[in-house]
Amino acid sequence: MRLATFNVRHGRVTQGSWRGTRRLVAACRSLDADVLAVQELDVRSVRSGFAHQPRRIARALGSTWTFAATRRILGAPYGIALLARGAINDIDVLDLPGGGQDEPRRAIVAQVTLAGPVPQSVLTVATTHLTLHRSDAVRQLAVVAQALAERSSGPRVLLGDLNLDPDSVRPVLARAGLSLVEIGPSYPAHAPIQRIDHVALARIDQLGPAEVLATGVSDHCAVVMSGAFEEER
Repeated sequence: MRLATFNVRHGRVTQGSWRGTRRLVAACRSLDADVLAVQELDVRSVRSGFAHQPRRIARALGSTWTFAATRRILGAPYGIALLARGAINDIDVLDLPGGGQDEPRRAIVAQVTLAGPVPQSVLTVATTHLTLHRSDAVRQLAVVAQALAERSSGPRVLLGDLNLDPDSVRPVLARAGLSLVEIGPSYPAHAPIQRIDHVALARIDQLGPAEVLATGVSDHCAVVMSGAFEEER
């Protein structure tokens, strides 16, 4: 299976002010992900041509989807989404603490049952987009990681733009039984120097290195990795 996270900046091109949902959809399709976490999406916003971006992406990918609004921009919902080739069930949306003057932050935690003949096809997935303020982001991450651990002892994935460097993320996730995937810098997209988009795993084996992909959309690169369920011991 392929897992991906992508902060899409509501479809704005990497360098410039032009926005286009069609180009955003094509970028997401190119990732070929079985589970895709997307941040900074618009729903029926004037700045995005009134497109329902989560639905448009899901239709193009043949995926199911769930969306959590974190705020309203120009009067329209804006937030995060989880998409999967299969079923998404038992969905919880968490209101995260802190943030100060920053925008409200939320997380989605859900059970994903992948389509196709996979012997063990159920995993628990969390996705979020954390605050820019480091101390609050660490607190928020702890809440998400703990919620994920409490939901399942089986295969688990955390995907998202955490706005934290690996040294800040790794110990928080380790306490919840998650291992951070080694990923190259993904921000800013035109010349990446920061590693703030992350994937963490439990009871999933990583198959090959994670990829950081520039798509021409957003100020972030997308992050993609392949994995397989651990065999029962």
